[in-house]
Amino acid sequence: MAIALYTVFRYQGSAPPGDNPMPAGVRLIWWQPSWTRVFPPHHRSFRNFVFWVMSRLKIFKNDFYSALIIEDERGELIHRTLCIPAWLQFPFMKSNDLQLGDVYSPPAVRRRGLGVFALRYCLQHLARPGRDIYYVAQPTNSASHRLALKAGFAFFLLARKHPTRTVGYYSLLPGASDYALVDHIIDTRLSSRQIARLVGLTCPPVESTSKKAESRPLRILAVIPVSDARSAMIFAFRQMAAMAARGHTIEIFELSGRRNLITLFGLLGAYRRHLRNFRPDVVHAHYGAMTGFFGVFGALGLAPVVLMFRGSDLNPVPSMPLWKTAPSHGLSRLAALGASQVICVSAELRNRLWLARSKAALIPTGVDTTIFHPSSREAARAALGWDNDVPVIFFNAGPSPKVKRIDLAEKVVAIARRQIGEIKFVIMDGGLPPDQVPTLMQASDCLLFTSDFEGSPTVVQEAMACNLPIVSVPVGDIPERLRDVVPSSILPRDPDRLAEAVVRILRERPRSNGYEVALRDVGTEATSRLLDGLYRHVAGVG
Repeated sequence: MAIALYTVFRYQGSAPPGDNPMPAGVRLIWWQPSWTRVFPPHHRSFRNFVFWVMSRLKIFKNDFYSALIIEDERGELIHRTLCIPAWLQFPFMKSNDLQLGDVYSPPAVRRRGLGVFALRYCLQHLARPGRDIYYVAQPTNSASHRLALKAGFAFFLLARKHPTRTVGYYSLLPGASDYALVDHIIDTRLSSRQIARLVGLTCPPVESTSKKAESRPLRILAVIPVSDARSAMIFAFRQMAAMAARGHTIEIFELSGRRNLITLFGLLGAYRRHLRNFRPDVVHAHYGAMTGFFGVFGALGLAPVVLMFRGSDLNPVPSMPLWKTAPSHGLSRLAALGASQVICVSAELRNRLWLARSKAALIPTGVDTTIFHPSSREAARAALGWDNDVPVIFFNAGPSPKVKRIDLAEKVVAIARRQIGEIKFVIMDGGLPPDQVPTLMQASDCLLFTSDFEGSPTVVQEAMACNLPIVSVPVGDIPERLRDVVPSSILPRDPDRLAEAVVRILRERPRSNGYEVALRDVGTEATSRLLDGLYRHVAGVG
C-alpha cells in the first residue's frame, strides 16, 4: 500500500508584522459563499461545489470559507488562494483554525511574488490570537515550501493521509518535526516509500505471525446492519466474537433504519459520539451499500475503516429492479474509495469493485467450528423426529428465494424423486432460529445450492464443517471452497445433471471430509488470524 505524506506549515498569533505592498495593476476580490454565490470567480469545480455544500450545511467548524482572487487590468485571473475552515479531514485543527490551500497562479505570471503577497494578505486579514493557520504541501515540492516560509509560516510536522487516494484525513507524525529532514527529502529526491521508511512508517503484510505484531490487543468497533430478522447477520456477530476471543476489545454499533434519512442523521451523531468515547484502533463495517457508506464517511477524522463486502452489496439482485439496486451499489463503490482497506469474501466479488480493486483483500466470512461440526446423523434425526430411512435434501432459500434459484432447486428435487422415490426437501428461510441450523445439517444427506449470484456463502462453509455433502453450481468462491471436499459436485445450472449428482449421494448417503477442509481454510482460527493481521496493518500498530 502506498503511503501519502505531506509537509505541514503553521502560522500562529496575530497578523504578520511589516508591509505587504499590493502589486501594481491588479484588482483584489475577497469572495465568500452565499446561497447564490456557489463558486469563486474563475474557479468552477466539483471540489468547490462540495465545499459550498459543506459551508451551507455547517460541516465546516467555522464560517471563514472564502477565497482571495487577484485579477489583472483586463479582469483575467492571475492568482487564487482558497481559505478552508477546520473540518473532519484535519482532526488536529481546532474549531477556529484555517487552512490556506488551492494556491494557483497561471505559468505566465509566476515569479512576480503574487503567491507570497496573497498568503501574507490572507494572514493579515485572518490571523487572530489563539488561531492556527496551516499550509499543506507535498514534501518534495520545494517551491511551495519557499512560498510558505517567505509568507511567514513555520514548518510544523509531516502528516500522513489516510487513505491515499480519496478525501481521507490527515494524521500528524510527531517524530518528524525537524525541517532538516524535509531538506534531506528534497535534496535526495526520495520516493514516498523511502520517505515513509525515513520517518519510521512501515507497511506490514496483511498476515503477521510474529509475537511483536500480536502483542497489543486492539479496540475494534464493528458496524453491523440489523433488521427484525437478526439472524441475517449472525455470521458477522460470530466473527466479532471470535476476535474478542483473541483478546481484542470489541464493541458493536448496530445500524437500523438504513432507508430512513432522518433516522440515519440521528444515528450519525450517536455513531460519532461512540467513536469519540471508545476511540477504536479500527472500525469494521460489515456490509456495503448504506452501511458501508455510513460507516466509512461517518468515521472521517476519527478512525480508519475496514469495509467488508459480502455479496448482494455488489452483486446483481435479479429479484429487484435495477433502479432499486443501482443506488446501493453506487454507495458501495463510493464507500470502497473512502475506506482504508477493503475486504471481499471472494475474487468474483472483488472484480465488481472497479476503482478500489487494488486495495481489496480476500478473506472469507468463516465458520465457527465449535457450533458447526460433525455429529451422528441418527441422533440429529431423533432430535428432530425425522425418519432415518427417508433421504433429506437441505436448501437455503433465505429471504430472497428468487436469487437462490428455488425454481431450479425444485426441478432438481422433482427429477430426483422420479428416480429414487420419497425425498424430504427441507427449505431454510430467514426466519429459522440460528441454533437449529447445525442440527438440521447434521440430520440431512445433501446440501443443494443453486444461486445465481453469491459472495462466499456461509451456508456452504457450515455444511462443510458438518461433513454434509454438497451439490452446487459454480458461483462465488464455492469452486475454491470445495476443491478438496469429497464427495462434492460443482455442475452447470442444468437440472438433469444436478439431479444426477444428488441421486448418487442420496443412494450412497456418505458423509464428506468437509470438516477438516473447513478447519484449515475457513475455520474461526484461520479467518481470525487473517483479520487480526489486516486490522493491525490498517491501524498501524503492532
